[in-house]
Amino acid sequence: MAGSASLLLAPVQELNFEDSDSDESIGELEFDTSGKKQMLDSMQMVMDRDLPNNPAADVSAFIKDSSEATGREAYAIKCRLQNISLNQDVIKQLGSSECDMCAMALRGVDGVAIGASMPYNRIVKELYLENNRLSDSGCEALCIGLSGNNSVSVLSLAFNEITWRSGETLGQLLINNNAIQVLNMEGNRLGDQGCVTFSPSLAENDTVTELNISNNRISCRGGDALSSSLANNKSITDLDISYNCFRPSQMAKILNSLVSHQSLRILSAGWNGFGVDGSLAMANLIKSSPGLTALDSSNCRVDCSASAMAAIADSVASNGNLKALRFDGNHLGDNARLLLRSVEKHDSIELLSMNDCGFDPEGFVDYNEHNTSGHFKLDLSMSKEQAIAKKLAKHAIESLGECFRNEKVEGQRFYCPKDGEWTVPSSGMFEVDFIDLRQDSSSIKPMDRKEFAALNKQMRANATDIGRMALLRTVCNTHHFDALQALALVLFFSFDRQRENACVVLWQRIIDRDSLPPLLASSLSDTSIVEVQKRIGTCALLDRARPSGAFFVDLAKQRDMVSLNRILEVVKENEEVTISSLQHNGADVLEKAQFLTSLPAEGELLLVVHNATKESGGGVAS
Repeated sequence: MAGSASLLLAPVQELNFEDSDSDESIGELEFDTSGKKQMLDSMQMVMDRDLPNNPAADVSAFIKDSSEATGREAYAIKCRLQNISLNQDVIKQLGSSECDMCAMALRGVDGVAIGASMPYNRIVKELYLENNRLSDSGCEALCIGLSGNNSVSVLSLAFNEITWRSGETLGQLLINNNAIQVLNMEGNRLGDQGCVTFSPSLAENDTVTELNISNNRISCRGGDALSSSLANNKSITDLDISYNCFRPSQMAKILNSLVSHQSLRILSAGWNGFGVDGSLAMANLIKSSPGLTALDSSNCRVDCSASAMAAIADSVASNGNLKALRFDGNHLGDNARLLLRSVEKHDSIELLSMNDCGFDPEGFVDYNEHNTSGHFKLDLSMSKEQAIAKKLAKHAIESLGECFRNEKVEGQRFYCPKDGEWTVPSSGMFEVDFIDLRQDSSSIKPMDRKEFAALNKQMRANATDIGRMALLRTVCNTHHFDALQALALVLFFSFDRQRENACVVLWQRIIDRDSLPPLLASSLSDTSIVEVQKRIGTCALLDRARPSGAFFVDLAKQRDMVSLNRILEVVKENEEVTISSLQHNGADVLEKAQFLTSLPAEGELLLVVHNATKESGGGVAS
């Protein structure tokens, strides 16, 4: 969009296009340094003519050289008629095919003069006038001038204080001009009235492919008029209606009007109101528009109900060309997992943005047969999630309940039975930390040195922990690691929570788990040590020879009880190892020895082991 600032100016009399085969061969004009002064002198001669001080006078009556292809003479004449000074930057840009007049402090009278040059200009292909103060007078003059111009294909009048009064003139431009393909009216004040008078022309226009009317204070009446016109327009491929005031009913009408647009590629609709109606209409649009590649519905109050999110997720799965989806600022909550699951199975999507959606994608795990470990939160009333819960329950029964940790239904803790069956409820929210306990064969080897070096490079290349976690999950489907490699991967993550998630993902793929506890204990915070034990088990961070530090024990899990018994054995055998504090379900236990001799069948223990030998330098500090 940048103008050709290096181009110099030539005198009007030196511009001769009679030898050109066609207008398309003219291209950008290039002049030598001496031509600049001659051009300005020529323009000044126009200003010095004996012309009336009549802004309304017709420029064509005073044109001496109608074949001049830049329209500079017409521009100078109109400046003289309005009794305003010439703008040298405008004169320069009128000779450039990419005419950049952005942020030049142009006023309405300047727009009128530029508009007067357009019927004569055959050089400009792209006209950028953003961030000026052209107002309605300048906009209307430009529209009138461009109605007789067949060269300009891009017109940007963004941020120019244009109001509803220009709506009719803009509409006439789209009816009379068959060259403009891109129209940008962003950041003006068309409002409902301007949209009502402008929109009908869209139904008749078949050349505009990109339309931007974002941030124009358009609401109900304007939305109704826009939807009616879009239903009859088949040429628009890129549409930006963001930052307006459309309510759910208008958004539903607009989105439904676009369903028949087989050419629609990009839709930006952020910062409007979708609600239930708009959300369902969005799902229908995605499903019915095979050419749609990008959709922005940020901050649109998208309906977060399970039914609406399921409809959107199903539509995303059925559209094979989507590349980018933005749902930032919509409080999607946990139902966003339906969309995430659909996107994870989608081959073409390159960008999914769900910032500030009340949903943590790092805590979401879909069922993966190769590595099932992770945190699951499933809506049992939905068939897909019911099926995942049944697969997890099957593994849990086979492991005598050991695969399940922190299992809850509707927020209430329960314990998977150690024998018999557990019937998955037909409804409710099921939440569980699942740990895959399948032990790989000893013949499995860790990732070789070259592959691990390449993985390290990829991990460093990812700018965020979310990106690193996605990469780690993918690699863990096919590769195994030794304890040192696992530790190196955990340390790539910046924050405790992400390191905890990495430990869980890696656990089933580590071939020498017994070597891991002292390494992790030296790399995680005290809080993270407890959290990892809650999700994987006490054994995850238990140095069986020299236990030290905080340990979490789920009394209903056999693996945790084995670890607890080992700790108690060491305490009994070594007087330098003691239990300094003990809590049961969050309450301090005063009579520790008595309590440990008659443990309850269920509940949670948190004990701190003091190992004087380890703390004096005999082992790895916890």
